[in-house]
Amino acid sequence: MDYPSRHVDLLEQLLYPDWYTACFVKEPMHSAMWGIYADGHKGVCLKFRSTLDTNNTPGLKLNTRTSVSGSKDEMTYHYNKVVHALHPVRYVQRFVEIDFFRSLGRLNRPALKHWYCDTQKGTSPVSAEIFAENEAWRKQYWDNSLNAMTAKTSDWSHECEYRLVLQSSLFDLSDRDSRKLKYDFSDLQGIIFGAKTLASEKLEIMKIVEEKCREADRQEFEFFQAEYSAESGVLIAAPMSLLKFKF
Repeated sequence: MDYPSRHVDLLEQLLYPDWYTACFVKEPMHSAMWGIYADGHKGVCLKFRSTLDTNNTPGLKLNTRTSVSGSKDEMTYHYNKVVHALHPVRYVQRFVEIDFFRSLGRLNRPALKHWYCDTQKGTSPVSAEIFAENEAWRKQYWDNSLNAMTAKTSDWSHECEYRLVLQSSLFDLSDRDSRKLKYDFSDLQGIIFGAKTLASEKLEIMKIVEEKCREADRQEFEFFQAEYSAESGVLIAAPMSLLKFKF
């Protein structure tokens, strides 16, 4: 009885391999986002300093698993700091249609032949594009894949979202710990407290930041307070300029 739905689920896995994302925003002072994502204005917003990657695209430098060594019984993963691009989200009226047989680029050749050849050894015309290993086709495939990962309906356009996408054909990322990528404290430029963030939680956060600044011999860190501006009629991030650390 479950076969039809299970079959469709497996087809979707062929089209959409697992991928993971961290979401960022260009403009953090939209009141609705504080209400949705920050526990009704009681949370905080982290302000990061971006870094350009090799393609001059802004990104965030993270300590990422890049290689592995050892044997089948014991493996050691190696990490390096890699700039992960921040991709702007596209806001669309409707999602583009997916061509199933042109979206199987991650399968190996034996698996692909299953989809492109019939029992009489006939071959689909689409296979010529796949097996030619054309660089332009590969680029188009990955561009289409990224476009699917960074598309949302226009209802969300007020967020001005950017996505950092994590996926790998080399490593298994199903374990949560494998997806915990550490950023450099130097890239955390500041923190914006919500309009309803508890004073006790502000003090706790400030103490943590002060200790990290001390460890990193860092003299500057920005704190802001989200508040309603009667003058402009919108939510603003007011600098807490009187707050200074003394070492």
